[in-house]
Amino acid sequence: MTNTTVVYAPVADLRNVMGGTDAGSGDPSALSDAQLSLALRSASNIVSAYVGNVWDVAQQQPGGQDFTPPVLLHDLALDLGAWYAWRIYNKHKEIGPQHPVTLAYNHAMKVLEDVRDGRVRLDPDEPGSPGFETGHVNNPLPPVFTGDDSNTEIDLATGGLVASTPADMYRPGWSDLTGDYGPEYQG
Repeated sequence: MTNTTVVYAPVADLRNVMGGTDAGSGDPSALSDAQLSLALRSASNIVSAYVGNVWDVAQQQPGGQDFTPPVLLHDLALDLGAWYAWRIYNKHKEIGPQHPVTLAYNHAMKVLEDVRDGRVRLDPDEPGSPGFETGHVNNPLPPVFTGDDSNTEIDLATGGLVASTPADMYRPGWSDLTGDYGPEYQG
């Protein structure tokens, strides 16, 4: 059952997002509530289609599934709703590709595609809560190097790392090298 009246943001929020400093003239915030509601319904329908669910608090039953929409849907609906409102305001004339509302629309659509494809979660956990996911490093390379390969050692006087060369490695300038090896390279 599809409910086309579900909107994820109120008309007042959409009007505030689009309103400029010129008392509402010259931008879609001057549209009627009915026109802005139409833009928000279109935006909310797109959001629901991409996330694969309709969150309708009115359908929530006591003790049943939580139909409270994730807060991200509010922001996405505003970005898409602003674009639909500009379309209505401009009477379907072109909105330039660098117009701020177009950039916000494109960003919102990218986020929705990422949600649909499972790259963005709608319900991130708070840090420290049960189920909180931390980062995980996946290093498929075998451990071919150890600390012995770093040519460093701990300076006992300072406790910091200092450069070192293992005793079995050639160290330029050592006095134990004789002329048998030829002249020392001076770079």
